[in-house]
Amino acid sequence: MESFMNTKLTFNSFKRGMMLLALGAALPVGAQNFSTLHNFGTVQYDGQTPQAALAASGSKLYGSASEGGTNGTGMIFSMNTDGSGFTNLYSFSSAATTDGRAPDARLLVSGNTLYGVCAGGGVNGHGTVFRVNTDGSSFTNLHSFSSFGTGGGGELEFGEGPNSDGAFPEATLTLSGTNLYGVANDGGANGNGTIFRVSTDGSSFGVIYTFSGSPNGITNSDGGNPYGNLVLSGTTLYGTTLSGGTMGNGTIYNISIINSNFTTMHSFGGQIFSGPLAGQTDGIEPGAGLVLSPGGNLYGTCENGGENGLGTVFSIPTNSLEYGDYQTLYAWTAQSVGQQPVDDLVLLDTNLFGTTVDGGPNFNGTLFSVSINGTNTFTSYYNFLAYNNENENAPNSGGARPYGGLVFAGTNLYGTALDGGSIGYGTVFQLTVPPAILASYLGSTLPQIQTDVQTPFYAYVGGTVSNSVTITSPTTAGYHWQFNGANLTDNANITGSQSNVLTLSNVQAGEAGNYQVVITNVAGSITSSVAALTVVGNDPIGFNGSGFGWTASQTGTFTTPVISGNLLTLTDGGGSEGRSFFFDSPQYIGGFQATFTYQDVGGGGADGAAFVLQNDPRGSSASGTGGGDLGVGGTNAITPSAELELNLYTGNGETVGYTFLTNGLTGVDGVNGNYHSPGGVNLTSGDPINVTLHYAQGQLAFTFTDAVARTSFSTNLNVGNLTNIVGGATAYIGFTGGDGGVASTQTISNFSFVSIPTAVISVSSGNTVISWPSEIMGYALQKNAGLGTSNWTAVTNQATVVNGQNRVTVPLTTTTEFYRLVLQ
Repeated sequence: MESFMNTKLTFNSFKRGMMLLALGAALPVGAQNFSTLHNFGTVQYDGQTPQAALAASGSKLYGSASEGGTNGTGMIFSMNTDGSGFTNLYSFSSAATTDGRAPDARLLVSGNTLYGVCAGGGVNGHGTVFRVNTDGSSFTNLHSFSSFGTGGGGELEFGEGPNSDGAFPEATLTLSGTNLYGVANDGGANGNGTIFRVSTDGSSFGVIYTFSGSPNGITNSDGGNPYGNLVLSGTTLYGTTLSGGTMGNGTIYNISIINSNFTTMHSFGGQIFSGPLAGQTDGIEPGAGLVLSPGGNLYGTCENGGENGLGTVFSIPTNSLEYGDYQTLYAWTAQSVGQQPVDDLVLLDTNLFGTTVDGGPNFNGTLFSVSINGTNTFTSYYNFLAYNNENENAPNSGGARPYGGLVFAGTNLYGTALDGGSIGYGTVFQLTVPPAILASYLGSTLPQIQTDVQTPFYAYVGGTVSNSVTITSPTTAGYHWQFNGANLTDNANITGSQSNVLTLSNVQAGEAGNYQVVITNVAGSITSSVAALTVVGNDPIGFNGSGFGWTASQTGTFTTPVISGNLLTLTDGGGSEGRSFFFDSPQYIGGFQATFTYQDVGGGGADGAAFVLQNDPRGSSASGTGGGDLGVGGTNAITPSAELELNLYTGNGETVGYTFLTNGLTGVDGVNGNYHSPGGVNLTSGDPINVTLHYAQGQLAFTFTDAVARTSFSTNLNVGNLTNIVGGATAYIGFTGGDGGVASTQTISNFSFVSIPTAVISVSSGNTVISWPSEIMGYALQKNAGLGTSNWTAVTNQATVVNGQNRVTVPLTTTTEFYRLVLQ
């Protein structure tokens, strides 16, 4: 084992012989809450001997193994919190001179970047600081620690030797702004370690504190060999040293990141003056980092010492200036309960969770908690099992020697075991936190919805749309969105399926439907209302409730909204009014079918309305003048356009009826003839008049039906090529209306517009080629061997767009094939 393998590993390595003395496995405490998520060695190059704690981000866990990987020098991995998706993100190189080796500390996750340290390797073999993306790409060595020199203050029994910046970093980094802070447990000018700062891009590095020498080889004023992780509160870092201090058994310290002012808060190894264990012996060798509570207390562990020499849990306020503020909360009483808590604690509400690397009935370590609510209650949750044999890498169930500490994610604690597992190379494990503690930590009441989902909501075809929910209590909860009752998962077009905001991108017609979110915490779950998504821009086109995707323009004074509940009001009886209402996305008009219900509410009004297709430069905001110009003609005439006009005015010799004109002309202009009577259908009766229109190959067929009187009128008009008239295969579709001195209330409802493609079939180079205009969306191509059956099946060949046409190529067959386009 190389020199960078630290004092803790050297100390623990001899205990494997001790552990083998207790092979008669007792049943583990709380086994029903414990599960193994991954056994190292079962996947090629997945690493071995995971010494570091895990890092959690969302539903992902990130970790490292100090050995193994592709080159045997350690690796970085990710996996899902359910144990699936284990991935080797990065294997350290065999030479280890560029990137390092033995990544022994918990990774730091910041956005899409992982930051970490290697205990060895690098240019000088004394360790590195690195960063790598969460997908394993763009590995960068931010700093290689320098080689050992000569000299240094005092005797150097604590460390390996002096250098300029430190050596062998084995603690998690802390991020503040664009700087990373960490500790090196050896090196520095006195060989007792350093506290350093490095920028996140590696452009700058500096030592902010060098631990002092030891005149007698044991004690000093500030400590030596800082192994524990740093904790940042405001602009102050808090940490521990494994050795040194006034009694030679380690210290707690703080240091300012502004001016590097350093304070020793506690020296370990004396008698406890206050607290529940006052008068007993203090712990020694705090090799783990600290955890900070919301109340301003620091908590940590000593891997040895205490009344029985098996380790302790302690607390100290961040503002402590006196030895008496320090307390030992718990001291291990017997090896069978556990010993040597060597890594960081996790604080959940009033409970500290942690691990011991040794002890328990099988001498392979334990999972425990200690309460901080004044009772200092100790609870054992799991005893790691004995080995199956006496080999160096002996297997067992669940792992052995949990060296790295724990991390909390969701409702579980996750950790790594250094040894054991099905192969003997260690494990990743999960401990389910008891519901009572979770309820206290996360909130014991059901989630309370403050702002429910928005319904209905709309999206354009190919566009992006979001919906969200907010809760008031508790603030910590899990979310899972559903579509038509089925759980959603994130993919290229769906993000936030397990958050409070769901986003759909590149929306397609098939995503229209019902969305809701299930919100869960430890007390149970609650489900939001159902939000109905309408996808706009795909046939058939409608008013979309309150007119999403439509633009309204008007002249005059109105008191009625333009659109409400799928009812369009073109005039509301105020007189001298004009309105237009056009869909924002131009539609294919080479062939179409449209239906709507027109009503002159109350009857006897004027002037009238028009169904309009147009490509005016003003787009969907185009509007003409009111009165006899029906909102389509006049000084602001909509052009180029084609319009079916419905006239109510009988002055100037006009007839109540219809006409089809272009470019904003109306019957009263006397240019293209007067209006024509629709037979027995009276447009001014006040009854709803159902209108249907069919257009193809220059012919417009339409029918008026009085929904009350049951009278009907149908006719065909040769209106010419509408695509030439309006200047394109697509046009804005919509309605206009107006009144003048004789006021009216005119409405349009039940609107639907469907583009109808004309498919062309040809044979080319042994293939059947089916094509139709690319402007038309929402149609699927089907085939059938005969027209006498209903056995139509989908054509799965992908369509390509060539010269404005959707084109599907199908190899010719020796049998007859029929094809059709079907609106989905």
